[in-house]
Amino acid sequence: MEQNRTRRVLHGRIPALGIIKKYTSNFLAITAVLPLFASAFKMKVDDIRQVLDQERQSLLLHPLYSRLRDVHSLRVFMEHHVWAVYDFMCLAKRLQASFSSTAFPWTPPKEPQVARLINKIILGKETDVRANDTTGSHFDFYLEAMAEVGANTQPVQRYLQALDAGRTWQGSLQNSGTPAAASVFVRQTLDATENQSLAYIAGAFTFGRETLIPDMFVQFVNTLEQSHRGKFAGLIDYLERHIEVDSEEHGPLALQMLEKTIEADNGNAEDILEGAQTELLKRTHLWDAVLDALELPLESASAS
Repeated sequence: MEQNRTRRVLHGRIPALGIIKKYTSNFLAITAVLPLFASAFKMKVDDIRQVLDQERQSLLLHPLYSRLRDVHSLRVFMEHHVWAVYDFMCLAKRLQASFSSTAFPWTPPKEPQVARLINKIILGKETDVRANDTTGSHFDFYLEAMAEVGANTQPVQRYLQALDAGRTWQGSLQNSGTPAAASVFVRQTLDATENQSLAYIAGAFTFGRETLIPDMFVQFVNTLEQSHRGKFAGLIDYLERHIEVDSEEHGPLALQMLEKTIEADNGNAEDILEGAQTELLKRTHLWDAVLDALELPLESASAS
């Protein structure tokens, strides 16, 4: 991997409280004008990206990225973040189920170009091939990285076992022992996948995940290489794989998918913006919660 291509450092730090105050006020302001803004003209993807730029940059300046300088901090972070790794696939699968044909008996997809785009993303996330020729999902790779760091995987494992036993995701999550903020995060995502419009999910997926992740992960890698040089190869590989694939392939594919969604009138700009804006706000709240957990005594943090 070309180091100078994937290494970018964003400078500046904003206190977490300042981010929330600024972010929430901007969110309320934009939400109030969305119906007028969306109806004034047919928005393109670049228009939506411009509207979201300030909130996106605020998230990229979050102080969490520079705080992961010891093993305890890494463990707390990963025990929260694993749920964002998991529910990413829930968003992706909702899009695949809507745009592609996953039911039996099979019927042709109504938008073959969009179906191809989301299927290519799913292929890479669900069955990626690593340099050592092992195949697995990015979620599986993240669990391996958690084990390498010594992070607790029992809550997410209990959740998955409960799902396999036929329990609802709500009950499985409630009884998993997941950190409170991570539970709120994943619950909001799964509620959205069940109840929100396709355009809302596409906006959240594109602007709150695929095109955001490379810039976030670059900062985590920079901190890890400064503070844990030569350690945690599994976590570094996971992050660098996302930087490479999402910036060069999956991010552009998601943008194309969203453009095709707009062209096919499978939703409106208001829903796309709301989904993206909400996803960015959710991530900020999760990062704030991780920072708060890092300030707790070790015993309390492990039980949070």
